[in-house]
Amino acid sequence: MTAAPSTVATGAETLRAELARITRQVWPVLLAGTLAGVAFVVLVPAGLPYDEPAHWLNVQFYLGHGRMPTLGEPGTSYEAQMGPFAYVLYALVAAPFHLLGADTAAFYAARALGIAQLLVLALLLAAVARRTVAIRPGVAIVATAAAVLNPMLLAVSTSVQNDTLALACGSAALLAVVERRPRPMHTAALAGLLLGLALLTKVTAWPFVVALGVLLLWQRRVRELLVMALVTAVVSGWWFVRNLVLYGDVTARAGVEAAGYDFPALPDASPMALAKSAVTYLWLPTEYVRNVIAAPAVIDVLVAALTLAVAAGVVLMLRYRATRSPMPLLVIGTAMAAIAAWAAVAAVAQAVAFRTAYPAMLLVHAAWGACAFVGTRRALVLAVVPLVTIDLWFLAHMVGLDVESMLVG
Repeated sequence: MTAAPSTVATGAETLRAELARITRQVWPVLLAGTLAGVAFVVLVPAGLPYDEPAHWLNVQFYLGHGRMPTLGEPGTSYEAQMGPFAYVLYALVAAPFHLLGADTAAFYAARALGIAQLLVLALLLAAVARRTVAIRPGVAIVATAAAVLNPMLLAVSTSVQNDTLALACGSAALLAVVERRPRPMHTAALAGLLLGLALLTKVTAWPFVVALGVLLLWQRRVRELLVMALVTAVVSGWWFVRNLVLYGDVTARAGVEAAGYDFPALPDASPMALAKSAVTYLWLPTEYVRNVIAAPAVIDVLVAALTLAVAAGVVLMLRYRATRSPMPLLVIGTAMAAIAAWAAVAAVAQAVAFRTAYPAMLLVHAAWGACAFVGTRRALVLAVVPLVTIDLWFLAHMVGLDVESMLVG
């Protein structure tokens, strides 16, 4: 398998400058994603997405008490196990409306924050794609379009959740380390900060920590590794210690069980069932909205087409990988670790959604970027047509959906 030489932007073009340049190139796509995000915010019934009521309870707790919740206390749910970063941001956005007594507006303001998070994530995924494959016009715009128009990412990001922010922080940490700036200790500290925030958002961001640790060790960048590890520990370590003190384990799972929440393993953990669940959570938000709607055959065909397109994109990514960048190995390693951990936990311990394996989204969008090697217009059609079709089908079924709000408080 051959690899194309890389002119990936490292050193000469800083990450900040590259993100600004990508933004100028793809702003129409970002605008389209913003409009789609607004539609999802407004049309998806409040509390319908899985876990949104529990996440919103956390935000309300921060607004009302000004501190982290503890599992089992009144006004909390199972998501009280999560770190504070996402909820602090949501609370800051919702606070002005909450103080005026407009809690409904506060909720939708929190949802709207997810649009901004998705746009930032899309730009980061485009930068990751440009460092994963050899430079070619169209890589960034294809990767960005595939992110901001993805119905699953739109549904998740425009609900109150912590997946998008965790993925953005982890992606930014990978980009910071790969860039190799002239002041490596500063870069290592920045990566540690981003990794710490990712863990304080959702602990399932751990594959980013492991991938970067292995990379720095393999490259014998020991001092950078130590700095990154130290900053990560300073930023997020206190939260793990808190869990250990309160619940007896660092992940807070014992606290979830003690509070009476039971999430048994999947009844069917066969490879086919796991693959079906993974594919669904890549593209189709039907399960995410509690299966109140079911996809017809034509939507299933589009989902299959998207999956096959990404599989072909992975082949192209390997063929045209960036030879001077460690990003291809980081993207593949992060995805493999996240998917393996999700499959093991879902089969043996508890029924967790594939969203816990979303670090694999870096591989998915690097594959989309690689599809630009068959032509930018072809790749855009391949991605945008089925994604927008699913978006429109999903939103059409959200309009007038007769479901009672599941929000508490």
